[in-house]
Amino acid sequence: MKHKIRAILFDLGGVLIRPRSDYLPDPRLDRFESLICTHLDEDTARGKVLSELGFDREAFASALVRLAGKFERDEILWRVLESARPSLKTAILNNGSAVALPAFEDKFRVLSSVDLFLNSAVEGVAKPDARFFQLACERLNLRPEDCLFIDDIETNVQAAARLGMQTILWNGSSGGYSQIAKAIGVAGFEPEKSLRRMQC
Repeated sequence: MKHKIRAILFDLGGVLIRPRSDYLPDPRLDRFESLICTHLDEDTARGKVLSELGFDREAFASALVRLAGKFERDEILWRVLESARPSLKTAILNNGSAVALPAFEDKFRVLSSVDLFLNSAVEGVAKPDARFFQLACERLNLRPEDCLFIDDIETNVQAAARLGMQTILWNGSSGGYSQIAKAIGVAGFEPEKSLRRMQC
């Protein structure tokens, strides 16, 4: 018998938000995203962007806004989040750049929509390091087995599972929505119907 879920922990990019369906690849913006999201140290990230892309302070700020605009919410998954929040703790575990957070907060309210937002650049440790998951548990005052973790990267999911978390490897399918709703006991939520309505 599985342990009762007391918190649901989401990845951000690829789970709660995803590239817009009408997004056209922009090599410089995509490279900008790669550079700022793969360095925990913000000064290093800014230096890489300056040296490789030549972005001054104004261009850097503009690119952050355009980067947030690249994404859209997974509306059904946000409904699950909102439905769960009265009875469960919620968190976002984000590997990414702290400098990008204001732009993403302006568009998606990622910080104010959950009880805990953990960012790898701020904390100095990133998924799949066990310390990142342990830190989330400490701040939520919960045990790993109390938590359901959802991520689209298998190594992150495996790391969380080794700690004892219940996990879902996210692929954006209707079956995934149902799996989440069942795991956290969202009564009356029918993700397949919501998915069909959004696709009409």
